[in-house]
Amino acid sequence: MVLNKYEKIAKKYFVEDLHPATCPSTTLSNILNNLELKDKAISSRTVEYLKQQELLALYSYVSNECSFTEYVSLAKLEQKNRRKTVEKKPLKEHQRQAKLQEETPTRLQINKNITKAKQEGELKVMDNTEKKVRKNYIFIDYENVQPLSFDLPKDYPFKVILFVGANQIKIPIELVTSMQELGANAEYVRIEGNGKNALDFHVTFYLGRLFEKDPAGYFHIISKDSGFDVLIKHLRGKKVLIQRYSQIGDIPALKISTSKSLDEKIQVIVDYLIKRGNAKPRKVETLSNTINSLFLRALSKEELEALINKLAQKKLIIIEETKVHYKLS
Repeated sequence: MVLNKYEKIAKKYFVEDLHPATCPSTTLSNILNNLELKDKAISSRTVEYLKQQELLALYSYVSNECSFTEYVSLAKLEQKNRRKTVEKKPLKEHQRQAKLQEETPTRLQINKNITKAKQEGELKVMDNTEKKVRKNYIFIDYENVQPLSFDLPKDYPFKVILFVGANQIKIPIELVTSMQELGANAEYVRIEGNGKNALDFHVTFYLGRLFEKDPAGYFHIISKDSGFDVLIKHLRGKKVLIQRYSQIGDIPALKISTSKSLDEKIQVIVDYLIKRGNAKPRKVETLSNTINSLFLRALSKEELEALINKLAQKKLIIIEETKVHYKLS
């Protein structure tokens, strides 16, 4: 709304508080007379504006409801109340957050920072003192894939759920032994009945239940049934870390744990990056974090340096400052 000249001068009174202690009588009287505010036809819009803005002192005066002396007293009281209101004005959200940060003790958090040692021409990775390991949940479709056994890395969180069909009555002793070694992190689910996709529905139910408890976990479906892929695509769109593998040994973390030489580890990393398509890490630090995640965050600083430098030496990646470009075949 565009203010007319009366509303502008009324707003001016509000901002400047009229300075009633100076020479209010002359100033106010002159302004009121010059603007002919005593003419109700002319001042009606201004009077309404003053009322809406709660300028009650000025509103009362121009409405001839109080004398000028009374107006000055009311104006002083309004000034005092306005100052209190300004002092207690609620903080905006960003101001409130800034104040909370100032009051909260600073916590020192050491992250993985990657810098280039120009004097050596090689990548240096600073140590990470805090390792955050996600739990890995493995769902085995035993109707579709029958692993004889499996060997999971020790001291890292895994949970394996083996889904067994209604007609399956035998399980190899080696597989049972592998499950027993996991203790409470191993579970058998026996499918009741032989309905179509019955096992798939069971897997979906248990996956959803575990995701609700641990949305940050890694979820691995071991099955050759491509019917899971529609669900997986949907969940990945929701930022769920989930993938399907034909064999339990195809899980990148397990491949890497059994890879002994540097070249074997490089090949696993390259295979994983190729599968990511256009979603490859674009920064050196992100690439380092990705590789460390494949290793279940078990890599030392030196091992990370060696792997990234090896990728560069093989011309599989090109590092420019903090950015990474790929030359994968």
